Amino acid sequence: MQAYYAIYFHLVTLHFVVNAIVPKHHEPTLRYATQTILPWFPQPWCLRFNHNTTTLDEFPPGTPIKAPSGWNVSRATESNTYIACFFRTTAQRDQQEKWRQHYKNKKKRIEAGPRAGKIYATADVKVDPVSFFNVLWRFRRWANYLDADTIIEGGDYTPHAVEFDSSFSEIVETTALTCENILKRCIGSDRLRDLYREYLALAGGHLDCATVERRLSTLCP
Repeated sequence: MQAYYAIYFHLVTLHFVVNAIVPKHHEPTLRYATQTILPWFPQPWCLRFNHNTTTLDEFPPGTPIKAPSGWNVSRATESNTYIACFFRTTAQRDQQEKWRQHYKNKKKRIEAGPRAGKIYATADVKVDPVSFFNVLWRFRRWANYLDADTIIEGGDYTPHAVEFDSSFSEIVETTALTCENILKRCIGSDRLRDLYREYLALAGGHLDCATVERRLSTLCP
């Protein structure tokens, strides 16, 4: 949950810098990141899946959208296959959620197309393209509203839990570095350096600021 919010507020910042508006809700912020500024990010952040057309953007040619049997315990499956599988299942969950919220038992009928006049089924519901940021939203909802202990197998085994936490910490730091590099291109090195120093002056001595100090030395030496 904390990983999601740390990255989410980077997206809010980029939205504000570009549009001079602070988005108030998660959905438009994630949509903006995935549909507008995603090409500003390098791989793997720029990877995207369009569920409505069943197409992968920026993935290597031939990447399957369905992982092979046993993929969740395999160490040999190519990493882009894992990503595509996460994107596909995230889109399906979003599709099902929208169907439950807006169409189930409401007898709303399809207005156009081959199924015009028929009641909506799950497969008829269109969803936004999915990126890394949508997967983080999925994890955040999972941790908030479902049983977070079931996210990883063997979560009660300390080394597995520590590895899982360490991986999320690496994701947060590298994503923050990537977002702040984009921010530097928007506002300039001097302004970003001032923001780093202002934060460190406020938080230094109270919080562990090692990751922020690393980003400062990397982006604004």
